[in-house]
Amino acid sequence: MTDVDKAVDANDGLDAVDPVDTAKNLEDWKWEGGDAQRPGTMADRMADSMAAETRHAAPTAKDGNPIWRAITSDRGARWTSWLVILIVWQIAGQASEKFPTPLGTVEHLVKEFQAPYHGPWSVWNNQLVQNIVISLWRALAGLTFVILIGVPVGWAMGRWWRVQAYFTDGVTIGLALPAYIWAMLAIMVFGFGMKAPIFTVVVSATPGLIVHVLQGTFAIPRELQDMTHVYGVPFQRQVRNLTLPSMAGQLVAGVRLAVLAGWGCVVLVEWFGSNGGVGYQARDWYLTANFNGLMAWALVMIVIIVFIDRVIISRIDRRVHRWRGAVGGFGGGSRAGQQRGGGDAVPADSTRD
Repeated sequence: MTDVDKAVDANDGLDAVDPVDTAKNLEDWKWEGGDAQRPGTMADRMADSMAAETRHAAPTAKDGNPIWRAITSDRGARWTSWLVILIVWQIAGQASEKFPTPLGTVEHLVKEFQAPYHGPWSVWNNQLVQNIVISLWRALAGLTFVILIGVPVGWAMGRWWRVQAYFTDGVTIGLALPAYIWAMLAIMVFGFGMKAPIFTVVVSATPGLIVHVLQGTFAIPRELQDMTHVYGVPFQRQVRNLTLPSMAGQLVAGVRLAVLAGWGCVVLVEWFGSNGGVGYQARDWYLTANFNGLMAWALVMIVIIVFIDRVIISRIDRRVHRWRGAVGGFGGGSRAGQQRGGGDAVPADSTRD
């Protein structure tokens, strides 16, 4: 038999193999070590090997030290960074007579808390609490409009190219112009009161949220979108099982950016033209050359935004990621994450309604 005849016989043998049976055999293939040793990509095997080496690595002297573990932990690192900032702050205050010290700043905050706002003093009616409430109310009102405008516009820009073409230039201009310009314009047009800070928050923070939502729409798998249209999946179920899980990461990131930008815009408008609020109080003490007062209200700004980010937004972020990981394998927020999760974005029963 010639070499050509052997090659023909080999090809005939390959054609005789049923591809369906071969796929089933490959799918049911188990190694003796169990699912943990199932063949995968080289990157998966390397990651598993590194994880196993890390688990079985001998503990070092630093790992056995509870003080070292407390310092290097996530929470310990944050508290250590704040301690370092406090020490540097104290050293700077002692080096210069004009630079405020931590103790002087806290004493000024106590005086602000003890000073009445209008009428007799109370825990609610004092300079510290009332000015914080005024600023938070302005920021909340502005961010409400930012979310109501930014999320639908960003989603529509990702869904229809005509909408994207219509809003692209406006979003670019909004991103390019600094909040300072919008703040000056708002004060000139609206004067003191609620309208100027709300307007500045909306025009400054909305473009960033639109861009994040737009990028989130690109994470929605096109194949699954086509399937939902073919099988007539209701719009509410598409949003719950496909759209929101795909966009969750970018949506939370956009909201976080909008909150940070919105709070800065409110303080900026209050500094240049307002009759109350955190920024107004900081400017008032700046004009009187009271550096402890200026630093005290700057500290209030920092504490509020850190509290909102670490306590509120971070918890929402963790809950959203746990939820999206439970909805059909969206833990990765991408097609690769869906494949690794082993699930579909739209359940099988949702296509039968």
